[in-house]
Amino acid sequence: MVSRWSGPRTRSWSDTFRLVGESDDDNVYVIGLAEHSDGGGRSLTLSLDPDEDDVDAGFDIYCLVLDPGQHKFYGGIAECVLDQQQLHLRLTPEAATTVGIDPVLCVHLHLEPAQHTLLRDGLHRTLTGGRPTPDPTA
Repeated sequence: MVSRWSGPRTRSWSDTFRLVGESDDDNVYVIGLAEHSDGGGRSLTLSLDPDEDDVDAGFDIYCLVLDPGQHKFYGGIAECVLDQQQLHLRLTPEAATTVGIDPVLCVHLHLEPAQHTLLRDGLHRTLTGGRPTPDPTA
């Protein structure tokens, strides 16, 4: 089932994001999308916290967070496809159930070229960080 991102099933979510931001402080990397160009509104963020023990154990070390509500799940992205106008994420069933959204979500992007590049690079860094065999597929 492919659907627009409706967010947690009890809430309404925007499906257009207009801002990308990143942070790289204290060994934690964060890439995020915001609904409004001023950073407000709903958001989707991925953080990468490369704990050596978790990396050695083969655990996913990125965290998906949907806000409002701070719905989060460590790992859980089975596929990530980014094109110029949309971001498609396919979540594992467990991740989708935990954060309360459909397993396949699609969000529209209204980004400047530099922000699109930042998002592409940030997604790659986050989703492949720490694992010897990167997951998800692209």
